[in-house]
Amino acid sequence: MAAVVLVLVAVAAWQLLARSTLAEISVTPASMQCDGKDVPATVVPDEFGDAPAPTFQPELTPASDCWITVTVSNHGSRPVHLSSVTFDAMMPGESGRFLLETPRDEFDQRPHEVDESGDAIFDADETIDAGTWTLLTYRIAYRADGASCPGGASQSQDLPTARVSTLHVPRDVRGSVKIVHDTVPTKGNRTCD
Repeated sequence: MAAVVLVLVAVAAWQLLARSTLAEISVTPASMQCDGKDVPATVVPDEFGDAPAPTFQPELTPASDCWITVTVSNHGSRPVHLSSVTFDAMMPGESGRFLLETPRDEFDQRPHEVDESGDAIFDADETIDAGTWTLLTYRIAYRADGASCPGGASQSQDLPTARVSTLHVPRDVRGSVKIVHDTVPTKGNRTCD
């Protein structure tokens, strides 16, 4: 009986240590460039009353060459493993559901998706030591087939999601990147926001 209690205490301590470390991971905007020019991040109040988030407001067209850099930071006391970065609904091609897509990363790696979800998933295999961070850069493109909505503003937020783990315990960490852009009225079948 004592052995069972000891095992349960050890498992609980292991889970607590892993979860407390993973709670100290953040995914934040670092920079954005479009056509070789910096796009400054501004603080925009949230329409639902949440805390203001840093927001990029680029002028996007299908011809724009935009890149976003995000920081994945480990403020915890143990190293974590970064296994993937996901941009929800931003898969290039037919399955992506929004106006923006993420066709590749800085190393020309193309994303993949699971079960035609429309999510652009980039594999990563990186250890982020305690108290350190890594910078990751991705291309952001405006879909050439556009949307069937009128011109106006559209947004993508809570980008990207980083899959991290420590002590074999995984966690998805939502990013705090927000992109607000004008919608170019075209014919297409994409969701406007």
